[in-house]
Amino acid sequence: MSRSKILLVGGHLSPILAILPELIKQKYQLAVAGRTTTFNDIKEPSLEYQILHRHPQLHFYSLNSGRFTQGEWLKLPFEFFRLLKALFKADWILKKEKPDLILSFGGYLSLPICVLAKLKNIKIRLHEQTINPGRANRLIALLAEKIFVAFPDAVACFSKNKTTVLGIALRDDYKIKNRPNFFKPINKPLLLIMGGSSGSHSINVITEKLLPKLTKSFQVVHQIGDNRFKDYKRLQPLQSDSYYPLKYLLPQTIGYFYHQTDLIVSRSGANTFFELINFQKPAVLIPLPWSANQEQLIQAKILTANKVAYLFNQNEPSDNLYQLIIQASQQLPQLKKNYQTLDNYAQLIKTPGEFLNRLLA
Repeated sequence: MSRSKILLVGGHLSPILAILPELIKQKYQLAVAGRTTTFNDIKEPSLEYQILHRHPQLHFYSLNSGRFTQGEWLKLPFEFFRLLKALFKADWILKKEKPDLILSFGGYLSLPICVLAKLKNIKIRLHEQTINPGRANRLIALLAEKIFVAFPDAVACFSKNKTTVLGIALRDDYKIKNRPNFFKPINKPLLLIMGGSSGSHSINVITEKLLPKLTKSFQVVHQIGDNRFKDYKRLQPLQSDSYYPLKYLLPQTIGYFYHQTDLIVSRSGANTFFELINFQKPAVLIPLPWSANQEQLIQAKILTANKVAYLFNQNEPSDNLYQLIIQASQQLPQLKKNYQTLDNYAQLIKTPGEFLNRLLA
């Protein structure tokens, strides 16, 4: 392709951050459409907004859309109104930027842009990260010129003649091993607790209950996120040598913690799935209960079936999580060794350059 203008859009931030430096290196003109706040009903800046809105080599546009969740019928009129509003905003963005190509990284956020792009004959390429695609991505796939999937299992959900197994791009940030200035290691195993890019209130509440026990045995780094429950504001004063509450794991720090941590407690989204495999980190996984088509549970079960992780249901008593953490910490060498059985997934992890070249070919 010629060095044209590309509009990136999607609810998944990691793949956009992974390929962004390579896009800039290859001198594409760039724009990104994404959320400015973490949730629809609060005004805390989203991670993508904080990282991208002042980026000197792209334009960042605020975009939000209606999200139709099964069973939440009372919200339908409100969400439909938000979808209409998003369609008008998407039309404005497309008229202003006049992109040659849309790179969609999925989810309800991408749908308005992709619908309008199709009507304007703008090419769309979709990358689906999860093993079991949600409704929005299945709709976007009908509009897309080409579809790329991270998991071979996802091919069956799309038109085979335009679908390619690509895998995921691992961010170059993860190569950074420099210790952040704010962090001082101590003589305890390092436990990294993550709730996804926006954090998880459920995981935060469970972690808070377990802190007195956890900090006796571990040095805990806890990515809290921003949410309507103000978890970070509540937990930040508890910081100590054994507990580091962080709002976000920023690009310049995430690599260090992935390299140094002994054990991870986390959701089981697609990017986390591949990151665990890349770094061969033992984990206790807490799948998001309402993730589309239970893809987080499916992905977690692949790791637990290969004996590299344990599974915890967030509705269980918090002490059950503590027991799993202790159990996993006593089996770290064997859990790491078991990652050898996941080489077929490890081969799907690409460098940003390789990933982008195949995405744009």
